[in-house]
Amino acid sequence: MRWFCGFILRRETSNEVLPKPVFGRNIWDQMNPLWVCGNWAESEVIGITEGPVRVAILGRCIAPYTDVVESISDAIKANDYNRLARMPGNYNILVQDGVKTYIFTDNASLRPVFYVIQDSFVIYSSLSIPLHKLIEAKLNQHWLASYLVCGMMPGIMQTQSPFEGIKVMPPNHVLRISPEEVVCSKSYNQPQGTIDAAEAAEKLRKHLLDAVELRIDLQKDSVTSDLSGGVDSTSLSLISAKHLSAKGKDLQVITVEGFSVAGNEDTQRACHAVEFYPNIKHILVKPGEFPLPFSSLEEIPFTDEPTELVITLDKFRHVLNILKSRGSQLHISGEGGDAVLMPPIQYLADLVELRKIKTLIQHSYGWARVSHSSLVTLLNKAIRLSNTSYNHWLSQQVRKLGSEHMRQKQNSSWGWSGSITFANWYTQKAAELGVARLKQYSCVPVPFSEQPGQHASIASIYGTGRIGRVQQQIADSYDVNIDFPFLDTLVIDTCLQTKIEQRTTPFIYKALLNKALHHDLPKSVLTRSTKCDYTAELYAGLRKNIVEINKLFQTSYLSEINLINIKIFQTTIKHFSMGIDVGLCQFNRTIALELWIRRLLTTESSQFWEKITN
Repeated sequence: MRWFCGFILRRETSNEVLPKPVFGRNIWDQMNPLWVCGNWAESEVIGITEGPVRVAILGRCIAPYTDVVESISDAIKANDYNRLARMPGNYNILVQDGVKTYIFTDNASLRPVFYVIQDSFVIYSSLSIPLHKLIEAKLNQHWLASYLVCGMMPGIMQTQSPFEGIKVMPPNHVLRISPEEVVCSKSYNQPQGTIDAAEAAEKLRKHLLDAVELRIDLQKDSVTSDLSGGVDSTSLSLISAKHLSAKGKDLQVITVEGFSVAGNEDTQRACHAVEFYPNIKHILVKPGEFPLPFSSLEEIPFTDEPTELVITLDKFRHVLNILKSRGSQLHISGEGGDAVLMPPIQYLADLVELRKIKTLIQHSYGWARVSHSSLVTLLNKAIRLSNTSYNHWLSQQVRKLGSEHMRQKQNSSWGWSGSITFANWYTQKAAELGVARLKQYSCVPVPFSEQPGQHASIASIYGTGRIGRVQQQIADSYDVNIDFPFLDTLVIDTCLQTKIEQRTTPFIYKALLNKALHHDLPKSVLTRSTKCDYTAELYAGLRKNIVEINKLFQTSYLSEINLINIKIFQTTIKHFSMGIDVGLCQFNRTIALELWIRRLLTTESSQFWEKITN
């Protein structure tokens, strides 16, 4: 797994007493050492020294090297390192300027940084588990309970780590470390004002083409891409194919056929897309080529946080094995397109605040028709949400989670971002810890935006970034590099700056992408508006593997610490296998968290550190 770590000395301490990571490559030696560990590509590690200032850019900074050098030189002269975060790509920035250190996270939650403050030094790492093993930190039960009941609320989850004493930098933040203080604050505010659809489409086209083409230019050999048949992956695949065609190179695309009717339509559209460029080599994976969901729950890979991807892990592993066998050095994923291009329905509340009444009525009418719901109901929800502050909404969540009667009610998507998700096998202790965490957070609540729809949109991007981060960590063990062009900083900035009613509309699917790429892609690609449903596949996998799952959950760590009732959960497994709706989200989260903890407890410190010192 690729990760980095470092130590910032806050007073005189010999480097000899500092732990060293296993197979770490030293980027900065002498004072305040920095290491990168794992198989990093040459283009993913940029180190530049100018006078007393050292700068490291780790990840996918895809700007031409000469541009990077010039940007760093300008930032040093202006004493403004925030501007470095606006180069194309997705990466971390580390700056050592005299006795001051600056560490930057990305804008999509793909690259958080964790840190521990000690008396004599600060330890930081792109992974939390090495720090957990280094300082022998205990599991944070408030975080575990929050994962179960507040996991759909990124604002809550991204302000603490799974371990006591280990802090986390949220997205779009900078950690400033000096001998006097350690301060984590927002590094960059979203662009003020909005741009209309024409300007936004032009900017999006440029940034999206750069996000794909500049990545390809950094690779020497094989490039692969997802091609699900949906708009996002198909768009990136065809952009990649066109760019590679000019270089006389092939693009290998992979399609995993789904079980459902919509999945078959996905496959048909994928097969249609490959006909546009002769250099596209299509890999079609049939459902019977990999085990059903829930088949390999005892073989959980190492990840830095729980992931529901473990439910369908065999499918993902099968794809990774294919990519590895084809020599993929860069795999382009369309993950993130939905979150970046389509703000959640809460954006109707923003239209109320902006007093765009005509647009509000038009869009509400359109969504009412699409969802077969009432126009009056949508308008009432939008008006009510526009009059509900973020702080008040959090207070509502506290009351709901604190009341057994209220938390059993159907959850509503009409909040600022997500909602609590309670299950009957969660315990009173889980509810109490969740309430305590919500109360702590609500003391100083800071929404991602002052408007609920924009806030929910950013929350969706952060949630997608966390999923992508786990995918990257699993792919690392197969030596496959997965990249998400839709989650690049400049792509995100452009979409968030676009007038929210022009980013999404009930009348044109992914209107902004359609407008941006209508000259680059065939019309048939941009008109797809359906999504594949994998629910039937989950039920089939659970029924087939019910015996093994029951054996696996005869005992439970979550039960031992009284966050779930194991007897009720065992009954739930039986009901789920019979096709009874038990709350799929909560069910998958419980399994993911339980298996992650088991994997964590079997992970040795020696996997990360050559020497452990207290």
